[in-house]
Amino acid sequence: MTQNTMKRFISGPEVRASDLRQWYYCPRLIYWRYTFRAPWRPGRITKLDEKHDPSWVGRLKAFSGCEVERNVCLRSKTLNLVGCMDALLMCGDELIPLEMKRGTIRDGHDVQLCAYAMLIEENFEVKVTRGYLYYPGEKLEEVPMDNALRKKVLRTLDLIRRILEEGMMPEPTKDKWKCRVCDHYTYCGGV
Repeated sequence: MTQNTMKRFISGPEVRASDLRQWYYCPRLIYWRYTFRAPWRPGRITKLDEKHDPSWVGRLKAFSGCEVERNVCLRSKTLNLVGCMDALLMCGDELIPLEMKRGTIRDGHDVQLCAYAMLIEENFEVKVTRGYLYYPGEKLEEVPMDNALRKKVLRTLDLIRRILEEGMMPEPTKDKWKCRVCDHYTYCGGV
């Protein structure tokens, strides 16, 4: 990473960790949300009813043997990044981010999870080596927090900030079915 790239991270607009996942869903979501302050109803795409049911915390504690803190929000001054992870597992000296998702593992879920790991590292001065993606009723997927994934987080932050700074509309998702369920379709049209 060059010195100029790091300066952009520090001085660029603050980005939410969930924006990294949205970038992989469709880059235009970020464009419409930040450039035009378009209304956003995350419930249609991201709502997961089980997040609001506290019984999953007990099941997770029993399964992992760790303490579980829900809805942990952190900020990184270095990356100019904020985020609220679904849960932080505290296993002795190890801190592990956990995100609940539905459906199947998608590109972007791991990037969002790693962004939370990087937030934990800056705020608690610990090394995070793994995280979990929890698909209720399906599985708990361990994700290693390796250098390749960390670089992907930094590249994605850079792409998002360039779009925000230049005001250039990115290409739409290649998965046109996503357009049919998107709140921005009326003015984006996936074109």
